[in-house]
Order: sequence, then structure tokens, then C-alpha cells
Amino acid sequence: MSQNVTIEEHNNALHIKFPKDFLEEFKATFQRNRHWDSRSKSWFVAANPRNKSKANKFAQAVDQAVADLHEYYSQEATAEELSEIESLVADRKNSMVQLIRSIEEAEQMLAEAEAKRHQLEEFEARLAQNADKETELLAQIRAEQKAQVEAKQKIEQTILQYEPKIIKLVSDLNYLWSQRKRNVRAVSASKIRAVQIEIEEAYERLKNRGIDAKNIYWIANVNPNRLDRDDPSRYPPFEDIEVVNPEVAA
Repeated sequence: MSQNVTIEEHNNALHIKFPKDFLEEFKATFQRNRHWDSRSKSWFVAANPRNKSKANKFAQAVDQAVADLHEYYSQEATAEELSEIESLVADRKNSMVQLIRSIEEAEQMLAEAEAKRHQLEEFEARLAQNADKETELLAQIRAEQKAQVEAKQKIEQTILQYEPKIIKLVSDLNYLWSQRKRNVRAVSASKIRAVQIEIEEAYERLKNRGIDAKNIYWIANVNPNRLDRDDPSRYPPFEDIEVVNPEVAA
């Protein structure tokens, strides 16, 4: 406990009393947020760990300065010795102020280093999180690409399964259509319609497998009684294909 400085804590504040000769040193120690309490005749600052450390160092420095002064004054001193004492006390005061400022600067540098360390840790965490997201996204894209390739292969296999029969039916229909167009009595509309029914059935089977071949639909529905308007040869059977249900097609 200090013999020259009183430090008391009340209501989250440190109340500090000291010899008035050390006022400048006190102000140098607590450069901001210090207040004078006229009732208790003391200075007070916030009672946080940093201020408590400063107050204890200030008390130690004051005790040392007073002890040095008493040691010199306890002997018979000449005018020259008194001058030396005063100079020594002044030097101690300056040294104390410089020490306290050095401590404050070191504490500030430590706080800045700690803040930068936290920023670096947060940055590294974000990098790791982004890397995980990129890996997950890449895996998802590759899975989707693989699924698309597999679905395309299944669609191609399905078309190949029905293609020979549909091409033959369409070829038969085009032949009958051309014969009817030359001589309407040579081929009846019902004969053409019978082939169209088979084509329509093939279209429905493809659609049930998730493939909508729109041109095959139009071939199955051209009107044999409108030879001037309709012509099945205008519709290539395996163009304008749409996958209406990829899961079924797969």
C-alpha cells in the first residue's frame, strides 16, 4: 500500500489522492477522462483494469520520489546539496512521466497487434469457408453435368429404340400421301389415317418416356382431305424434340 497516494474504488470509479506537487505527473499518467471531485478533494477515473495498473504504477513512482527526497532532507544539506536534491526530484519526475508514456505506448501497440491478429483470424476463416463453398459448388456442378450426360444418353437410346419404326411409318405415310395427291381416288383417307394412328401411338409412347417430338405429332395429325394445305414431308420426325420430364427420360 502506498504511503503517499490513496486509491479507493467507489461506484466503478478510482478516487486518487496524492501530494499536490505531483499533479503534473498525474495528468501525464491519466491524459484523458480524469475528473476532480471537490467533495472528496480527490481525482477520479474509470475503474477499469488499465486505469488500475496506471494508478498503482503512479503510486509506486510517487513513493519512490518522496523517499528519495526524505533521504536527502534527513541529512544536513548545504544550498548546493538542496539544489542537487531538487534536480534529482525533477529528474525522477521526468523519468516517471517518460516511463508511464512508454508503458502507454507499449499497451497501445499490444492492443493494435491483438486487433490485427483477430482480423487475420477472421480473414483466414472466411477464406476457408469460401474454399468449402467452392468445393461444394464444383461437386454440385459436376454431378449436374454427369446427370445431364446420362439423361442425354438415355434420351438418345430411347429415340434409337423407336426411330426405325417411326421412320418406316413416316416413309409409308409420305408415299401414300404423294399417291393420293396425284389421284385422290388411288388412296383413301382412311388408309392414310390408319398409318397416322400408328404414328400417333409411337408419339404417345415417346411422350410417356418424357420426350415430346412435336414434328411427329404434326405428322400424325395432318389432314388427308386437305392435300392443298397439309404435307407430312414438311415435318422431319426427329427435329424439334423437347424433354418434358427429364426424370422419366432418365
